[in-house]
Amino acid sequence: MKAIAEHNGKKVEILLTPDQEAEVRRQTFDYKTITTVEDAFSFLDINYTEWLEKHKELPSDVLAYMQLTHITKAINGGEWMTYESTNEYKYYPWFYAKGSPSGFSYCGYVSVNDYSRVGSRLTFKSREIAIYAGKQFIEIYNQYIN
Repeated sequence: MKAIAEHNGKKVEILLTPDQEAEVRRQTFDYKTITTVEDAFSFLDINYTEWLEKHKELPSDVLAYMQLTHITKAINGGEWMTYESTNEYKYYPWFYAKGSPSGFSYCGYVSVNDYSRVGSRLTFKSREIAIYAGKQFIEIYNQYIN
């Protein structure tokens, strides 16, 4: 990626390093641009068709979990959340399952800090992002949970 920098009053075109490119993407990222599983994989520079072909023999719930981890990372701007930082809240979608997969619905969000009900690979930076992901990707969550 090239960028324009100013030095001594002159504009200069420079080639960014991979770390600089990642920082530009992080600072200009809008999680709402991730609307499909394909968008998530594209954001992470993973060919979704090839990935799906490689994992097609997995049980549907395992495949859904793996898709959700990639979706979560993409929606978090390419970063994994961890439980190493105890002063940082993490959020995840909460669902109701009423007897059958057709009764599965988004309920809200839960924040976690000192305890966990879900692995960090499925947590989000904010409640707004958790709400968005829970609603936008409800079918994949349903496949994972049910």
